[in-house]
Amino acid sequence: SSLKSVNPAEKDSTPLGPDAKTPPTPSKLENKNSDQNDPTVATSLEDPADTPTLNNLHKTEGRDDQNQDVQEDDDDDDERYSRQVYTLGKRAHSLIRSTTVYLDAPLESGLLYEVAKNLALSGIHQLVLVVRDEGEENDAQPQPLANYHVPNLDDLGAAYSRAAAAECYGNTADEAPPTSEDLLLEYAKRLNPAVQIKCLRLGKDDSVSTLNNDGNPIVFMALDRPTTEAQRLNAWIRSDDSVDVKFVSVDTAGGFGQI
Repeated sequence: SSLKSVNPAEKDSTPLGPDAKTPPTPSKLENKNSDQNDPTVATSLEDPADTPTLNNLHKTEGRDDQNQDVQEDDDDDDERYSRQVYTLGKRAHSLIRSTTVYLDAPLESGLLYEVAKNLALSGIHQLVLVVRDEGEENDAQPQPLANYHVPNLDDLGAAYSRAAAAECYGNTADEAPPTSEDLLLEYAKRLNPAVQIKCLRLGKDDSVSTLNNDGNPIVFMALDRPTTEAQRLNAWIRSDDSVDVKFVSVDTAGGFGQI
């Protein structure tokens, strides 16, 4: 055979030097001297001010916990709304997550339940239910608002109300039934606990600045309201230029609707 076996003893005894493939190992004294002469060698541990202490460790751990919580929230957000981000894009989704929507509608309206459900599931920043006196009269709408929407004819609203009561309160025959606004708010909260939901009582003398949202986008939606009332709300919102509010009016009648 042309192969030559190598004796382990000969391999270990091979001298190391300048011509060898493996450079000689520097001595400890050479390492110490080179470290002292090399300005790039870090000496932070020799400085007492930079020495880790228990307080510094606690502060670092606190920041790490906060950053981890923020990261987990972002991760949950990305997972919860992944299909929406994929469809609309991150910019559109970020606008949704920062927008406050005011819903002004009869509390038994099926359209109100449908819109509130979709907005809550989309991850809107804040959902505000506007509550008004349905028997209130004004110059533009001489008849009470309650005369326009008839709950007994709104099958969708009745179905939503029954389902929300069963889901949120169960069998509470011995207790007083919840109010219409409490029922809707609890229903929307259960759909998406990450969405801020509240109720706002709005009077006819309140200004548009009541809707101020610290610079975030605002949308005011009038649902199942008469055309004259929608026109009045539109003029009321446009009366103050200091607050930028987008107004949307949606009305349904049987199988028909208008926006």
